[in-house]
Amino acid sequence: MKILVFSIFLAVNSVWAGPSKPATPKTVQLDSETKSILKIVSERYKALGNWEATIKQENFSLGLCKGTVNQGKFYFVRPNKLKYSLMGPEHSDFITDGKKAWLFQFREGRAKPPHVKIFADVKKLEVDRYLMIVRGIDALSPKKEAEMLKDFEIKGRLLGDEMSLELAPRKSSEIIRITFFFKRTEQNVDRVIIEDAVGNTSKIEVVTWRAIDKVDETAFNVVVPPSAQVENY
Repeated sequence: MKILVFSIFLAVNSVWAGPSKPATPKTVQLDSETKSILKIVSERYKALGNWEATIKQENFSLGLCKGTVNQGKFYFVRPNKLKYSLMGPEHSDFITDGKKAWLFQFREGRAKPPHVKIFADVKKLEVDRYLMIVRGIDALSPKKEAEMLKDFEIKGRLLGDEMSLELAPRKSSEIIRITFFFKRTEQNVDRVIIEDAVGNTSKIEVVTWRAIDKVDETAFNVVVPPSAQVENY
């Protein structure tokens, strides 16, 4: 069944179902530059731990020929807790504990009852596999690298003072390409650009970030108001 989800850190409304592409070739050769960047990024993520950030999200609709810019906040607690909030001009919260997920859309502002989508099993959502953007890329062993290559075609590039990793999903998807950018001297991801099949793009830029020593668990509290409109998936 096709499920409309708000893709967090993918930051677009997309349909994530569809027929699969042909099976992955048994042997996939990565060039030396891509392998080197994968290793560097994997090691950085492994050491990153818990973190929070302020972000800027820019969406551009090719069909409407216009874009939107939102400010937001992001929290990540290993291994699977994350919260992604748009704080204006649009307002929404996406929260997951790695098992369930909740999407709160405040269509009339945060003072009004939200529209809430509750996903009973986040693993069944296509968006789940893209959350490596925040959970971390793990390609430090041949087995892990092979698992990634089943899902994505991968290309790494060195671009001046930064590195990029371009991932193209092998499985048919509304998303056709995701590109991560990392500063050579910074530990976390700098920005992500997501492109879909009809030419829309989303760019999520990390404006400020810091490692979290003491986790504020209240940031992940999920309270669905009785007055909320609720959809269960």
